[in-house]
Amino acid sequence: MSAPMSLPPLTIVGSINVDLTFYCNKFPSAGETINGVSFSKAFGGKGANQAAMSGLLNPLGSTLISKVGSDTHGTECLQNLTNYNVSTSPISKTSTPTGTACIQVDSTGENKIVVIPGANSELSEEDVIQCEDYIKNGSGLICQLEVPPSTVLKAMSIAKVYNKSVYFNPSPVIGLDVIGELLKLTDVCVCNRGELEVVSGLKTGSREEVIEAGKKLCEGYGIEKVVVTLGWEGSVCVGKDNVVECGPADLGGEVVDCVGAGDCFLATVAYELECGRGEEEAMRRANEMAGRSIMVKGAMTSYKI
Repeated sequence: MSAPMSLPPLTIVGSINVDLTFYCNKFPSAGETINGVSFSKAFGGKGANQAAMSGLLNPLGSTLISKVGSDTHGTECLQNLTNYNVSTSPISKTSTPTGTACIQVDSTGENKIVVIPGANSELSEEDVIQCEDYIKNGSGLICQLEVPPSTVLKAMSIAKVYNKSVYFNPSPVIGLDVIGELLKLTDVCVCNRGELEVVSGLKTGSREEVIEAGKKLCEGYGIEKVVVTLGWEGSVCVGKDNVVECGPADLGGEVVDCVGAGDCFLATVAYELECGRGEEEAMRRANEMAGRSIMVKGAMTSYKI
């Protein structure tokens, strides 16, 4: 494993949620009521998860630009992030409740999630402008789509002014015209097979199809790299002129909970690439970190280095 390297904090623009997780043997069908196995309350949101993993990896921590409610959940979320070496100074408050996610996890570790954005929906372009110095003085920028797309676009535009690499996860997938504008400002797109299929408009059932879809994004939007997670098949990094594949981490163990694994993977890839490591090494480390996370219940509570 590579030794931790200190670099300016990665800046994350994204969501903060309270995660209410219901564990069950199987998912209920439409109209069906079932008894669950257990329940937990934890802290998540794609932005918070990515910031937490980035903060653990980097001795100098990470920075999260986000918004929470002026409620108990908001206070708890901010306190929790400090445990992960995350700077919460750019996080503002609003009277709208903190974002909440209702998560179902079955006995195989698969999950279904419903998110109520709450305060996340109020993170504005002006909020990002007020935090411009954090982007300027950080290393790369990580974004996803649990906050308004216009806010993400503004953050990416600022990052480009200062020649910062932009790492983008197009999730949750929204209108393709909007995502297209964001992809034009993206250096590294990190996504899973399903997200790639929707964004590219191509089938991604086989590795060959994944590579074709990745190349389409690189050529169509000028993206430097498309990194795709393939579950137990590992991951692949597609560029315009090269393809780098990486097998899954051989960790053994049982899959318990896949929530937050994609965020863990993205943050690790971004950190490793910002440290100057190659694509294969970055994916190998990310596969390992994400692989460990799915063996423990919860999102950021499962992150270890």
